[in-house]
Amino acid sequence: MNGPTKCLITPSLRHSITLSLSLFPMSIGKCSLRDKHNFINPLYKFCFSFFLFFLLGCAAVGPPPGGPVDKTSPSLVSVEPLSGTTHISGGLSVLLVFSERLDETSLDNGINLLPVMKTPVELKIKKEMVTVKLPENLASNQTYILTLTRDILDEHRNRLDRVYQLAFSTGDKISEGMISGRVYGSPEKSSLVYLYQSREEMADSLFLRQPDYVTETDDEGHYSFSYLAPGEYLVIAFTGGRSPFPVVPSRMPYGIHWKLSISIAPNDTVHNINMRIFKEVPPFKVVNIQMENHAQGLIRFTTPVSLSSQNMPILLFSFESEYKVIPDIIYQFKGNSEEIRFQVSNLIPGNKYTTHVSDFRDSTDQELEPMSKEIQVPEMDSLRVSIIFPEIGKTIKLTEGFTPINVQFDGVTVSSTDSIVATLEDTGGVELPLMLEWENPTRLVLMPGLEWDPDKEYRLNLFANRLFSRDSINMADTVFTYPIKIRLDGGEGGISGKVLGEYVLGSIVEAKPVENSIISYSVVVNSKGEFNFKKLPAEDWILSAFQDSDKNGRYTPGRAIPFIPSEPFLMTQDTIEVRANWDVEGIELTYPDEE
Repeated sequence: MNGPTKCLITPSLRHSITLSLSLFPMSIGKCSLRDKHNFINPLYKFCFSFFLFFLLGCAAVGPPPGGPVDKTSPSLVSVEPLSGTTHISGGLSVLLVFSERLDETSLDNGINLLPVMKTPVELKIKKEMVTVKLPENLASNQTYILTLTRDILDEHRNRLDRVYQLAFSTGDKISEGMISGRVYGSPEKSSLVYLYQSREEMADSLFLRQPDYVTETDDEGHYSFSYLAPGEYLVIAFTGGRSPFPVVPSRMPYGIHWKLSISIAPNDTVHNINMRIFKEVPPFKVVNIQMENHAQGLIRFTTPVSLSSQNMPILLFSFESEYKVIPDIIYQFKGNSEEIRFQVSNLIPGNKYTTHVSDFRDSTDQELEPMSKEIQVPEMDSLRVSIIFPEIGKTIKLTEGFTPINVQFDGVTVSSTDSIVATLEDTGGVELPLMLEWENPTRLVLMPGLEWDPDKEYRLNLFANRLFSRDSINMADTVFTYPIKIRLDGGEGGISGKVLGEYVLGSIVEAKPVENSIISYSVVVNSKGEFNFKKLPAEDWILSAFQDSDKNGRYTPGRAIPFIPSEPFLMTQDTIEVRANWDVEGIELTYPDEE
């Protein structure tokens, strides 16, 4: 620090100083005594001088805290010797100078020598300068890549601005092969990308060892490997792990390419080696079976199940290996696809039963591994039903037209045969026609007799005291009231176009709304590669396509172990606005050229 040092005395510090001075003579014993000639005792003078020196020393603390937080990413400023240097020897020291002082603890994972060697590099750090000493046992005529990843942080925990690859060769030239592409669907801002050079082992074995080359995507998913020697390579992208440890496909979301291997000739550049991150679908199994009370229970699965798509699923209960009971009803709650629920009336409370579950299929068409589990039925208790949705008291939002209102209960619900359980009225209190239909014993569908008017507001009255559980216990002695608001139906439009490129044959085009990626529409292209979405709600859409090689109607991401390539795909980033009664034509979707 240059110039005179200043001490910032805050009100709280001033108070402390005043208090200390007032107590000072009492606190040093004889230092507070004056002689009879009223001269200051030398010990007192020394102690007081020491106190003032200590007090003024607070000025060395520095400037007051505050100011903007440093969010600037550090960058690499210079390298010595320069990237591209040939005829290097083992033990070479490479000096890296960064724009800011680094967090030393981040460097061990952030600086890698590729291809990966058993002997690690040695690091010496001095402020913003890092010296990297390469291993002594470097191979001859080999290009080595010193990779600086975005795991490197500065003192303010800002990540390195990008991945740097610095090439050095023990021979007389630098390998110039390159592989680049993009990773889609990562749950995180960036993904790790591993590159393996094919040898004699099978592809399955490659992914079980450490990679030969490692890099990281930028925040948009782009990655590249430079300075590669000629050969055959396999690539995998993933999240949730640390370099250079092997990928664990069963636990990490990952993506692989649609080619068995990628060939690199001397000085060859291969682009568009793209991948989509997916979480590997586990085997379809039952996680748990439990009774919530003496007549109601649930089954939880490892993967999503659509009850409406099941053929002849089996769920039954046996007592002492003979007496078998079938549930009265099997149902699902909206938005909870990994559970099914059941109501069963003939189980004896207190008894133990063996539950048998089989012949279910999940959303990827996996067949359930049959299982049996012993359960105990709880003692009988008076049961009340309750409403799962819509949430009590919350506004129900509907689209104009004859949009129905669905009411989901948490168990079998019975209504009085001679009473009205729901009414619909406008804000003026005028009752409107309403039709009631039980879709199943747990779901009530309310259909308006007239079209919803966006210019009006409505109110639904649900009479809880007229709804009963199977044990004849009414829901509540009250009326639940729901405000209803109607929004305009934006109408429908269309999108049509053509798919181009190597993988057009058998392609399926998908359309997803920007605001809700869970919803999707799909169409199969015709023999000319043309597609046509005829009725899409008026909003913004994003299109993608894939070649349905296995003809199962959905994108197959492949598997790492055993190695099965993914299906070819293309992704677009541009949004397409669909307007009511208007067709967007001439859209072209092109599979990426990998050369």
